[in-house]
Amino acid sequence: MALFELVRDDADDLEWTYLSPLAMVEPGERTGAYRTGDHQLLSDGEGNSHISTEDYAVGRCHVVGCASV
Repeated sequence: MALFELVRDDADDLEWTYLSPLAMVEPGERTGAYRTGDHQLLSDGEGNSHISTEDYAVGRCHVVGCASV
């Protein structure tokens, strides 16, 4: 967390992206649905924090770019 705070507070000339997956990433069905957040762990209404590896890959590509998904 110290590095994050240093960059956030003192490196105002940088453009950067930080990817932090949900608590549980596991193989499953590609639904095409994912959410983006800020500095909080994302969870559903029941407190679960999970995403399929397939949806995580799609979300990552949309955020940082990939040749094709």
